[in-house]
Amino acid sequence: GLAFWVGPGKQVKRRVARKALQAMKTKVKEITDRNGGRSLAQVVEELASFAYTSDPTLSGSIAERRHVDDLDFTTVRFQNGVVLHVKRTDFKEQQILLAARLGEGELTLDPARSVVNFVGQQVFNGAGLAAHSEDDLRRLTAGKLVGVSFGGGEDAFQLGGGTTREDLLFQLELLCAYLEAPGWRPDGLVQFRRGLPLYFEGLAHQHQGPVALHFFPALFDNDPRNSLPTQEAAAAIEMDDVRVWLAPVLAEGQIEGGTLQALG
Repeated sequence: GLAFWVGPGKQVKRRVARKALQAMKTKVKEITDRNGGRSLAQVVEELASFAYTSDPTLSGSIAERRHVDDLDFTTVRFQNGVVLHVKRTDFKEQQILLAARLGEGELTLDPARSVVNFVGQQVFNGAGLAAHSEDDLRRLTAGKLVGVSFGGGEDAFQLGGGTTREDLLFQLELLCAYLEAPGWRPDGLVQFRRGLPLYFEGLAHQHQGPVALHFFPALFDNDPRNSLPTQEAAAAIEMDDVRVWLAPVLAEGQIEGGTLQALG
C-alpha cells in the first residue's frame, strides 16, 4: 500500500504506507519464526512470494468521476491528486494496456549528461526490485501476462505494461513496486555493457546507423539529447549515476496522470 503526503510547493508525494511496511515486517517475522514448524525449503518458498502485494484497506478515495462524451473515455480523479483515464476499444480482445506518467523526464537532467538517460532506460528493469532480482521476478510472474517497461521522455517518465483482467491487480502492484522500490542492482548494467560492442558494430552496417550517428546530430546542432552517446561514454556510466538521477523522481515526483486502456 502507498501513503501520500503534501511536500514543498504543495506537491503530492508518495511513500510506502507505515501500515503496509509494518505488515510486511510482521509477515517476514512470522515466516522466519523458529517455532513455526517448517523446513528451511518451506521458509525460503514463503519468503520468495511477491513482497509488494497491496492492502485493500488502504485503497484511495475517488474525488471525481466524469465521462468525456466526444472522445468516449472516463476520467477518474482520486483524493491524492492522481488522475486515471479509462477508454474501452475493440482493437484487441482480452487485453488491458496501462501507462503511468510522472515527473519531467529529461528536463530534470543536465543536457551534457543525457547519456545517463540513454543508459537508464536500458538497465532500469534489469535492476529488479529491492526485494526481488530480475530472475526472482521472472519466476514470480511465470504464467501471468504482466510486465513493466520504463522510458525517460523529453518531458515525463513513463512506466507501462500490458495485462489481462485476471492479472490486472498483480500488474498494478508490480508497477507501483517499480515506483516505490526499484532494486538498483548492477545486473542489468552488466548485460548492457556486454551488448554495447555488438550494438555499435550493428549501427555501422545497418541503414539506420548513419541516421542515428550523423543525421540527427547534424539536424539538432549536436544537441546530446538528440544524439547517440559514444560507446565509451555509455560504458562509463555506473548504476549509481542512474540511481542518483532517478531515485528522487520516482520517490517524490508528482504523478501527472495515469492512462488505462481496456481493449476488448
